[in-house]
Formats: sequence, C-alpha cells, structure tokens
Amino acid sequence: MGTSSESALVVALVWGASRALLVIVLLATVLQGRGLADALRGWDAAIYTRLAEQGYTPGTDYAFFPGLPLLLNGLSRLGIDAALAGALVSLVCSALAAWALYRLGSQGFGGRRRHQPVAGAIAASLWLLAPVTVFTSVAYTEAPFCAAAWWSWERARAGRWGQAALLAGLACTLRVSGLFLVLALLVLAIVGNDPQDGLPRTMRERLLNACWLLVPVGVLFAYQYWLFTQTGSWTTWFDAQEQGWNREFTWPHQALRHTMDAADPAAWPDRPAVGWVFAAEIASMATGVVVTIVCLLKQRWAEAVWVGVQVAALGTSYWYMSVNRAVLLWFPLFIMVGALLGAPFQKRTGPWRIPAAVAIGVVMTLSTVLLMVWARLWFTGQWAS
Repeated sequence: MGTSSESALVVALVWGASRALLVIVLLATVLQGRGLADALRGWDAAIYTRLAEQGYTPGTDYAFFPGLPLLLNGLSRLGIDAALAGALVSLVCSALAAWALYRLGSQGFGGRRRHQPVAGAIAASLWLLAPVTVFTSVAYTEAPFCAAAWWSWERARAGRWGQAALLAGLACTLRVSGLFLVLALLVLAIVGNDPQDGLPRTMRERLLNACWLLVPVGVLFAYQYWLFTQTGSWTTWFDAQEQGWNREFTWPHQALRHTMDAADPAAWPDRPAVGWVFAAEIASMATGVVVTIVCLLKQRWAEAVWVGVQVAALGTSYWYMSVNRAVLLWFPLFIMVGALLGAPFQKRTGPWRIPAAVAIGVVMTLSTVLLMVWARLWFTGQWAS
C-alpha cells in the first residue's frame, strides 16, 4: 500500500470491516435474547437518546453537552429512532474521523516532512480497530467529536484558521473535551507543533490566527451561560459530574489508589468484568503519560498539550473513569504508532519490512479480538467504560 490511493483504499476497507464486525457482535447479542433497542441504548447512549426525546431534567443531565441530543432530536423528527439515529451518526462520523487521521498521519511524526501515506493508513486503521471502538458506533460523542476536532486540527495545520475555528466550535457543542482542543489549538497557533512548522513570521499574525479561537470559546460559554440561567450557578456542570460520577478533584496518587482498589476482582463479586475494565483504565492512563512525554521529547508542543491536559484532568478525578474511551481522542498516539510501523515501507526494500508487517498483523489481530470482547460487554449491558 505504497501509494496514496492504495493506502486510502486500505483505510476504507478497514472501516467497512470494523463496522461489519460490530454489527455481527450486535446481531449475536440480539439473537441471544437481548432486544435491539436495549442493546443500542446502553449506559450514556440511553441518556443521550432520552435527552433527545424528552429534554433535560435538573441534576446529572447537565453533565452532557447538547450537540448530540439536538442532532438526534432532529433526526427523530424525520421518523428515525433516536438510538438508531445515533448509530447512523457515528457510522458517518467514524469515516470522517478516519479520513482526517489518515491525512494527519500521512504527515509523519517527527522531523521527516515527506508524504507518508502508509503511516497514515496504519494510524487510521489502528483507530478503527481500537479495542473500545464500539463507542464510535452507537449514540456516544466519540465519533462526531473526533471527526470535528481532528478536521479542525488538520485545517489549522494547513493554515485555514477560520475553518478550524468553526469545526472546533462544532466539537465544543459535543463534550467538555472541546475546551482541551481550544487550549491545544492556541499552542498550535502561537508556538506550532514541531520545529519545522511553517508559522507566520510575526507574532501579530500568530495572535490573529489565535483570535479565531474566540468562536469555540463562545460556544463553550454559551452552554455554561444556559446552565447558569437554569440553575443560578456557574459550577453546574462540575456539580453534575461530581454528583453522577464522583468526578471531584483528587490528588493523583489517591486517584491511582482508588482505581487499583476498583481493579481488584474481589471488589465486584457479581460482575467480574468490571475489575479488568478498571485495570484497563490504569493501562490507558499510563499510555497517555507516555504519549505526552514522547510528544514533549519530539517538541510536538501542541499535541503534548492536547493529550497532557486530558491526562491531568482524568488523573485527578476520584478514580480513572472513561480513560479507555479518551484514548480514542488521542490522535498523536495513533500517528506515532503509524509512523513507527510504517517507516520500513517508505523504501522499496529493506530488512525491516517483513518484521514490521508481522508486527502490524499481530497488533491489529489482538486489537480486533479486544474490539469484539469490548463490544460484547457493551451490547449486553455490562460495564465497558
């Protein structure tokens, strides 16, 4: 898959295959007695679909940004079930996100700036086959957020800051991660993402680019102001997070201890899978720390901020929760691995091509197995954070 067209075709095929695998797991779950509606309305998907159908009620509902519920509400007015509409939105957005990641990954990771379509194809394929990719196939915000945020990043790196700001604004309607996106884009505008970025010559031009970010900031403020009009408090979103999911500031070592306690299977005698899902949260947090450090060492400042701020936020909660899903947002991780495994294929021949091909096969096979296990957990209503 050396040419751009061949690499893009591989990504398209992997997208189709990964979505088909998820449908197979869903159908197997339905055939074993779980209703289709129940299978598609698990956990947060049940909340998003309820918000689309019934609107917000005071309390923990305020933790959920309105972008996805509004979109699902619009589709349901066309006669489409909200849960099915969520799956269709994620289907389309997963393709858009993979396309953006392919373009970003094709730029490589590090000093070499030549076009690297193989690296981009590997990065996008790994994301499509990620163990928690079930969350990009149902009424969750991961797929639409990645599509908007990653295209915003791609447009910003291309110098199209007006387009980047509008896309970032769209991302900010979906989840609080939009705030982290704005911070990372600010660094991208002022400092760049690596020493070879073609930044404007004057600081004035960089600041003008950064001013475009007032658009997504305005979106974030609009939601916070709406919450204020509903409750009279500027901390409504934080209060909802604390009330519903114990998301309160906790020192990092205490958060790790709480998560380790939750990862003990003995803590969940009736639900053994919960323990290993929490263990996976610890592994995901460690992955985020490593990615942040590598980005700093490679002087990829904006990407270090993008991942690092999320790691800091998730690592100072009561325990690690939703870190597994947050990995889906960390595009530098997939670009990094894509560049590493794709490097031997930048040349026509070389001794590392066969080992690299074997490594790619092993990684994608293991990831696919975990994908099906995780999808099974989620579709059957078990904990699959």
